[in-house]
Amino acid sequence: MRGVGGRRGRSVERQERAALSVKGVPCEPIEVETPIVPYAVAVAVWEEASGWLGAELPLSWIGQLTEGANNVYANNSRFRSLLQRDGDAGRDWLWAFTRASPIPTA
Repeated sequence: MRGVGGRRGRSVERQERAALSVKGVPCEPIEVETPIVPYAVAVAVWEEASGWLGAELPLSWIGQLTEGANNVYANNSRFRSLLQRDGDAGRDWLWAFTRASPIPTA
C-alpha cells in the first residue's frame, strides 16, 4: 500500500472531487430552468435535416436529441451556463449543439 502522496492517494482525491462536483448538478430539465423548449429545437433541427437530405428521418430521433440535450445540461456546468444566457444566446447554443449532435442510433 502506498502513502497519501502515492498513486492511490491521488486516485482517492480525484474520486472525492468528482463526488463533490456531482452534488450540485440540477435534476431539472432545460425547459424548467430556462425559457428554452428543447423539444421544439429538436423538431426544427429534425425538419431541417430531413429537408436537406430529401428524406424523412425517424421520428424517434427527436426524442433522442431532446434527451441528449437534457442529459448534457444536467451533467455539464459549462453547457448549463451557455443555455442560461440572456436573450436568444441560450437558444442559439442549444440549436448549434443539437445540429452537431451525433446521429442517434435506432
